[in-house]
Amino acid sequence: MNIQSCKTPFRHLLKTPLLLAAAAGMLLVISSCATQTPVKVVEEETPELVWPNPPEQAIIRYVGFVRNVEDIDIKERPGFADLLAGKDTKESASTLNKPFGVHGDNQGRLFVTDTALGALIVFDRETDKVGRWGETGMGKLSKPIGVTSDKSGRVYVCDVVDRRVVVFDSEGNYVTAFGGKEIFESPVAIAVNDDLKRIYVLDSKQHQLIIFDMQGKHLFSVGQKGGRPGDFMFPTGIAIGSDGRLFISDTMNFRVQILDSDGGYLKSFGQIGQNVGNFNRPKGIALDSDGHIYVVDASFGNFQIFDEDGQLLLYIGQNGQAPGEFLLPTGIHIDQKNNVYVADQINHRVQIFEYLGKPQPVETEVENPGQ
Repeated sequence: MNIQSCKTPFRHLLKTPLLLAAAAGMLLVISSCATQTPVKVVEEETPELVWPNPPEQAIIRYVGFVRNVEDIDIKERPGFADLLAGKDTKESASTLNKPFGVHGDNQGRLFVTDTALGALIVFDRETDKVGRWGETGMGKLSKPIGVTSDKSGRVYVCDVVDRRVVVFDSEGNYVTAFGGKEIFESPVAIAVNDDLKRIYVLDSKQHQLIIFDMQGKHLFSVGQKGGRPGDFMFPTGIAIGSDGRLFISDTMNFRVQILDSDGGYLKSFGQIGQNVGNFNRPKGIALDSDGHIYVVDASFGNFQIFDEDGQLLLYIGQNGQAPGEFLLPTGIHIDQKNNVYVADQINHRVQIFEYLGKPQPVETEVENPGQ
């Protein structure tokens, strides 16, 4: 699909709550509790991209991206429009290095794990501030990967090096940690079901889904290394449906598995291949408000949208650096307002999209543009 664009005032884009979420600056924490600094927002014109191409009805809209985070005085700080445009400035104090996991919580905040910075970056739209969590103290992160939150505002981060899940309160204060080397080998993805009071963690090297209660007590584990239904091969992504079903990106089996809330196998779809609708390196997974399944593919440099029967509905992106293109994308999350966040790892940014409406099935006998 070719990207179509048009000019639209940046101030129009600022009307969406999403962009205000990332309009912020960065202040390094001096403890496990993050401090924050305001940032000035500058308006400018930016092209608008939609998929599919006109005259078809737009389903996905490109909003922008976040790359730079600042730790300097506000008068020297570049505006948020510059951050979205990726403009380098001499005042820039730090840049997203390897963003991996993304999550938008019910308070309008965007969380980004950065494996190179060893920190959790927090964009807060309500306060127009940015914070940086997990740099010191008992909540210090070594290599954060997966991130999620619960309805109370607690934030959960998978640390793949320390083999634990670190829990922060809504202000960035360390609360607790659970797991450890006795349970985890490589915790990479996490999701919370508040209704069932369960925490689900994927362990990629153990090829398992590990289930905890809300206090971090291990309840049970499911799965083993293999290719049969219910087995896993280096799983890397998990999402929970509105009905409690689990959607898992089973990376080296090149498929998505759908499980019940106890981890029981229901069905799966996907296979390795070079055509659109196939998988090569499926990573992050997410669901929109209509239950469509979004799967990031790090090899293709895109994310593909399916119904739960595995019918391809739309694909966005290819390998590249332009808006709507990706280099080794990893995590994806869709918040309550259908804002879509994708961690674009090698491009050192998080790209932001918006889901606009229901897509229709597309032809899949087409080579994936990421190849």
